[in-house]
Amino acid sequence: MNTTQVKVHPAAELLPMMDEEQYAGFKEDIRQNGCKEPIVFWNNQLLDGRNRLKACQELGIVPQEEECDVDLVDPLQYVITHNLHRRHLTTSQRAAVAASMKSFKRGEIGNGRKVESQICSSTMKTKDIAASLGVSKRSINDARVVKERGSEELQKAVESGDVSVSRAAKVAKSATPKVNHLEAAKSKVKTDKPERDKKTGPHVHSELYTQNVARVSITQLESIPKKNKFRINALKTVMNYIEQQISEAAR
Repeated sequence: MNTTQVKVHPAAELLPMMDEEQYAGFKEDIRQNGCKEPIVFWNNQLLDGRNRLKACQELGIVPQEEECDVDLVDPLQYVITHNLHRRHLTTSQRAAVAASMKSFKRGEIGNGRKVESQICSSTMKTKDIAASLGVSKRSINDARVVKERGSEELQKAVESGDVSVSRAAKVAKSATPKVNHLEAAKSKVKTDKPERDKKTGPHVHSELYTQNVARVSITQLESIPKKNKFRINALKTVMNYIEQQISEAAR
């Protein structure tokens, strides 16, 4: 399978590819330990595993493939659940994802197929998208400004995490020529502290956001083969952690 010949689902392209440093470490891990997760397809389109597929092809490894049930799996929800927290995206990167979600047209992510639970992000309220991604509505609006008025280089810088979405939005709304957008944004960012998620505000602790975190944890546990001799130890570790957290919460 050649990556240039694989059709990628629009939902998969919401998330940026790994940067060079991340990818190098990721590829080395696959070289040493093999590709543990399958390449996932939805209606013959790659939904999850672009970086895995690229690394496997470069290493000469044939990865496992998995085809989703198009009548049961919501492509957008699948991508969010399986990638959002695994990728450790910054607030600005998640805001860029949210802005792209909002721009999807009805039926675009499902290619005309009717999935009962499928998210139609173009009709979702901004506050609901914000809750699902753990960002503020203001960050989404900033990302939308960058998407609509910023240069392509500036947009890519936000998507990669090199420039904060708030700074990029200020530059995009200014009189700065597009050709100078990235330079103007970085000239300020150089003296800024690295962006960190603010663990305050109702959007971070929303029920939808925390449920997405829980689903990711369950998905990771389910990826351990049942015949793996270390699986029971992993489950016990998780159980001990849960019991400890429940005990502390009850105090």
